[in-house]
Amino acid sequence: MSEKKKQVINKFTDLFGEPECIVRSPGRANIIGEHVDYCGGLVLPFAIEQSMYFCLRSNNTKDINFHSVDYDETYIIKEGKLNYAKEWCKYFNELIKLLDRRGLKVIGVDIAFGSDIPIGGGVSSSSALCCGLLLLLDQKFNLSLSIDEMIELAAEIEHGIGLKGGNMDQTSILVGKRGYAVLLDCETKEYSYIALNLEDHFFILFDTNVKHTLVDTEYNIRRTQVEHALKLVRKEYGADQTFRNTNLEQIKFIKESHPFYYKRIRHVLNEIKRVEEAVFSIKNQDARLLGQLMNMSHASLTGDYEVSCEQLDFLAGKLQLHEQVLGARMMGGGFGGNVIALMTKELSQKQMVELREAYRNNFGYDFRVIKVSPSNSATIVEANQ
Repeated sequence: MSEKKKQVINKFTDLFGEPECIVRSPGRANIIGEHVDYCGGLVLPFAIEQSMYFCLRSNNTKDINFHSVDYDETYIIKEGKLNYAKEWCKYFNELIKLLDRRGLKVIGVDIAFGSDIPIGGGVSSSSALCCGLLLLLDQKFNLSLSIDEMIELAAEIEHGIGLKGGNMDQTSILVGKRGYAVLLDCETKEYSYIALNLEDHFFILFDTNVKHTLVDTEYNIRRTQVEHALKLVRKEYGADQTFRNTNLEQIKFIKESHPFYYKRIRHVLNEIKRVEEAVFSIKNQDARLLGQLMNMSHASLTGDYEVSCEQLDFLAGKLQLHEQVLGARMMGGGFGGNVIALMTKELSQKQMVELREAYRNNFGYDFRVIKVSPSNSATIVEANQ
């Protein structure tokens, strides 16, 4: 049993009694395919071991008590009356409003949750929260939600708080499979499993400790920019043009008149191709090619899409110089968060000390290292597992 799970169960038991239901909801890492999920592109994520844990039991009232173990705070929805005093409660409010609009009433439960997923680090802690809550409430209230419905509802919750993302995070969290990445077509919403037989290679996250709230960054602006770019392409070539059937030659006409739009859509088109090549490299056990594609992805996210930051660029650049690192790139929405690195072996103690000293000298604080591996999806678990 993970330490975080044990902590959540113990806190819940102290506050509310023995839990009736326990859910594990994992975070998400993404090998490649960044900022293309909301463009109907291809992405290659996997669920990770680091997870959010939830406990629930009935309380025989009309109130809902949400307790955050990590904040050590309780938010009470008393007889269905929402309040907005605490920032971390906005997801619960959106969830309750969304279910209420569907005629699904949720009352009379105590819920506690806690996470060992880095918050604001680009590994989808918010999506893990939304997916875990939906699975928990579906189990308790027999809502009969399908996986597809939960994916859509979880995405709607995040849209409701202002983040116009796609459905990559929710899909990987709800369909993840140990040992596999999920190749998701965000246009058709179809997915398949890609076995990650990378032999002795592995993935490590280097957390910049720059926390982001994507709603407060230019994330939504980037989505608007690529959508405007696509409108220009459609005006030129027809309404049936999508990010998937447009090529680089077709976007040249906007390079001079709309340079920002050109750069944004160039990233999208190239990143989708990189995902296709990444799948080829994994199936052919060509880890070096996969690493090169990751490096190219970072360069594009920095130069064309401009969603990186100096801490991400510093770590990715330094890591790419080490022979143990086949590839390194920023992961997630950007403007902070993690660099994901494909490694042949861990950095030596000397190399790590030098990297940490250089990072501290430049930014005044440290980064942290998190090893990640493909994990199973969100699920109901037993207390002793």
